This record gives sequence, C-alpha cells and structure tokens, in this order.
Amino acid sequence: MNQDLEARLLLNFRRYHRLRRIKKAALVSTLAAASALIIFLRPTAPQEPPAEFYPLPGETITAAMLDTSQIVHVALTPAALVQLGLPAQSEPVEAELLLTHEGVPRGIRFIP
Repeated sequence: MNQDLEARLLLNFRRYHRLRRIKKAALVSTLAAASALIIFLRPTAPQEPPAEFYPLPGETITAAMLDTSQIVHVALTPAALVQLGLPAQSEPVEAELLLTHEGVPRGIRFIP
C-alpha cells in the first residue's frame, strides 16, 4: 500500500511539472513572437513632408494629417502593387505606408 501511494504521488508530481513546462514554453514562445512583431512592425513618427508620399487612390494627404499619422515599413508583393494600380514587379518592393490614427492607409513612399 505504501508503494501504491508513492507511485501515485510520483505520477501526480510528474504530471504537474510537465504541465508547468508546457505552459512555460507556450508563454515564452508567445512572448518571443510578440516581441518580434513589435520590433518589425514598430511605427515610426512621421518626419518627412507630405510631398514625398504618393496619395493612394481616392485619398488625400494634408499637413494636419501628418501630426496624427504613423509610418509603417512594409514589403509589398507583386499582387499588392497591382491592387494599388501600379505595375507588377517580379520581387517584393520595400515601401512605407502613411497611416491615420485609425490605421487607414492614406499614402505610400517607396524605398530604394
């Protein structure tokens, strides 16, 4: 009977610590993914005049908009370029999008 109790305690101990390891690994990988997203998608403050941004179809760029806008660095696929009304390229194109405080893209600036 003593060995049975010891075996059950050992089994429960191992289960508990195995679940802790799994939860810890999930937390660490979630934090790593979130950190990577924050680093790569971090918006920067607008520092350029609006003349360098091309307005997207149906949009306008005003000087007042730059005070509350964000600039986000993106890589546009050939399909995305066609959707913007631009000629398709064979490779993705680096660009910066001018976003309003609601996250609506208003302009685009291509990065050489």
